[in-house]
Amino acid sequence: MIKAVVFDLDDTLYPEHTYVDSGFKAVDQYLAVNYKIDGFYEIATRLFTDGHRGKIFNEALDCLAFSYQDKLIKELIEVYRNHKPAIQLDTETTKVLEYFSQHYQTALITDGYTAAQRNKIEALRISRYFDFICVTDEFGRDYWKPHEKPFVATENVLKVKSPECVYIADNPVKDFVTPNRLGWKTIQLVSDNGEYRTLAVEPQYEAQFQVTGLSETLGLLEAS
Repeated sequence: MIKAVVFDLDDTLYPEHTYVDSGFKAVDQYLAVNYKIDGFYEIATRLFTDGHRGKIFNEALDCLAFSYQDKLIKELIEVYRNHKPAIQLDTETTKVLEYFSQHYQTALITDGYTAAQRNKIEALRISRYFDFICVTDEFGRDYWKPHEKPFVATENVLKVKSPECVYIADNPVKDFVTPNRLGWKTIQLVSDNGEYRTLAVEPQYEAQFQVTGLSETLGLLEAS
């Protein structure tokens, strides 16, 4: 019997591309004010849409023919990670969180740098829905998923056993292999715009169930 419903954050409770968009706008404004550079947002957005990852700041500045040193890239990364994001929950997600928080113990396990993840949580106003929030970076970078520490910590805080837990997330590379091994139920949200919707992985990395919308999880848990 499931007693604890645990969620991932990015691309599970909200579309992560909206955070990226918000971050690009913050960096664009920073460059305009401090370096008199215009046009970053449009170029970075195009690069991201075209599938570029990892060095978009460098690539965008190259496109703008702006000479820079690594120090500037580090500045921009800090601006991106520490900005106050313009993101929000949709109606479906809000209803799902309200339901689960009223009928189950609930938790959040999310990877990412602490400042960025805490700013997202604050912007989405979701703290009230969870009995426990685990930002894995607060344990240290070595304890990001798929390390078992965040999952075991969640069990301990909620005082539940592994078979009583379900993890709802989106990334089969790191989200499901550990809770699968521990005996949790696992559900992958496969949304139209999700980063990992077409990614193939080894069987142990796959979620036990897939849904295309969070509201589908209600039926899955009621049947368990």
